[in-house]
Amino acid sequence: MTTLTRAVLLVTWMGGFAVRAQDAPAAGSAGREPAATPAPQAEMKKWLDDLDDQWRAVLTKEVTVPYDLDVSKARQQYLAAVEAGIAKATGVGDLEGVLAWRKERDIFLTAKDIAVEGDPDVPGALKQLRGSWTTEMARLARDRVDKTKTVQLRYDTILANAQTVLTKRGRLDDAMLIKDKREVIVSTWLQGGSAAASSASTASATLKASAPSPTAAKPGAPVGRPVNAGLIAKVEVQDAGVVKLVTDEKLWSDRDVKITEIPAAFAGLQFTQHKAHGQTVKFKVKTDGMVYLGCPARWGTTAPAEDAKTFMNAEKLAQQGWVREEPYEIKTTAADMAFLIFSRRCKAGEEFNYRTDKYAPPILLLK
Repeated sequence: MTTLTRAVLLVTWMGGFAVRAQDAPAAGSAGREPAATPAPQAEMKKWLDDLDDQWRAVLTKEVTVPYDLDVSKARQQYLAAVEAGIAKATGVGDLEGVLAWRKERDIFLTAKDIAVEGDPDVPGALKQLRGSWTTEMARLARDRVDKTKTVQLRYDTILANAQTVLTKRGRLDDAMLIKDKREVIVSTWLQGGSAAASSASTASATLKASAPSPTAAKPGAPVGRPVNAGLIAKVEVQDAGVVKLVTDEKLWSDRDVKITEIPAAFAGLQFTQHKAHGQTVKFKVKTDGMVYLGCPARWGTTAPAEDAKTFMNAEKLAQQGWVREEPYEIKTTAADMAFLIFSRRCKAGEEFNYRTDKYAPPILLLK
């Protein structure tokens, strides 16, 4: 059964629930209260949360994962072209060319983007390569926005139908809940995609040789649905400490790389602090609930291609039921060390062992 079919059935159920809730009898004439039942608004909120989980999974599968994979491939191709430039300049004894290409490689490995300001004397081939990169990133960002809008409209159709049914049934409070949800989806899904497109369109003019430090959150960045700490599963993790998820906290216990930005929706949680180069996170779920996993955004691009094939990546995570909590990231003082956040409803007893990067292990976000 597809997600859309399940959503339609949920709307049908919800319509029946609205009638039952409206027609529920009051207290009997003898003063006895009817049997306790869930509050209508509580059931509606649960329905909305379940539906939201389903459509975020659709967004991850159809938009986020393909986009992340395309960007990762583009980065690998760019680095391969830079290495070819180094080899060619070396072969003809062009010292200035070798230095320019090597500088480009070093900057790109750190910042994951090109740097062109104050650098007019680079080889013509490098200028052309940079132009192609900027064009490709802008194309991918626009494509992401378009696909996000398509999924959002499908989701909104379900919500709009539910809103109409509830309004006809006189369930105005519940209809307002759905109306509010529709507005939140537009502001979070589409704003995040548009911000990415805007960033891509100006990337060639924003980065310098020394990669910028990701500090404050962007003005107007969506904060999303706050995480309900009571629904987070308890986990047992190997070879890691657990510390508060706050800015200025060390990412690793034995390095001075620090956290600089935390999504507001995840404030108040803790995270697993490994040693640098720990590579793998190993954990066992102790109670049913949500598990939040932060993965380095590099996806193994600093490792040899053959080795990277063995790592867990965004596509494989989606196949295992993990949903990207887009557009949220945990950022650090290392320009190339941001963590993308994924979530999954897990059962007690499940065990996981993930490696996603050559040097940095994923982290768990805990209550």
